[in-house]
Amino acid sequence: MLRAKIRQLTAALEGGEALKAENARLEAAIAAQKAPQPPELQEMAELRDRQWRNQCVNNLKLLGLAVRLYASDNQDNFPSELTQLHRYFGDDFKVLVCPADESRPVAKDAVSLTAANCSYEFLAPGPGKFETDPRRVRPECPAAGATGRRKGDT
Repeated sequence: MLRAKIRQLTAALEGGEALKAENARLEAAIAAQKAPQPPELQEMAELRDRQWRNQCVNNLKLLGLAVRLYASDNQDNFPSELTQLHRYFGDDFKVLVCPADESRPVAKDAVSLTAANCSYEFLAPGPGKFETDPRRVRPECPAAGATGRRKGDT
C-alpha cells in the first residue's frame, strides 16, 4: 500500500513538473508579446483598447436601459438572464458581446442566442418590484472590467 502511494505521488510530481514547464513557456510567450514595440504600434494598440472600452461602456448602458424596459413590461420584475432582453435589440445582438471578448461569438438571431453569446453579467440586489434605487441595477463586463454605472454612483 505504501509503494502504491509512493508511485502515485511520483506520478503527480512528474505531472507538476510538466505543468511548470508549460507555465514557463507561456510566460515567455506573454513577455515576448509585451516586448517594446515601435511607438506607432503602441499608439494604435492604445487607441484600439480605448475604442473597445468605449464600445463596451456603451453596450453596458444599453443593457441597463433594456433591463429597465423589461422590468416595465413585466410587472417590475427583472430578467433572470440577459438573453431575455433580445427583443429590445432588434436584430443587432452585438450589444451583448464586449469587443474585447474575442472568445464569444455574436448570436445570429434570437433563436441561437444563449449565455455563451453574452459577455456581460447583470447584477441587481433583488427582484425588480423591491428595487427603489435605479443606480443599484447595473450590468458588468468581466472581459473589460467595466460597469454600467456613472461616475459617482454607488
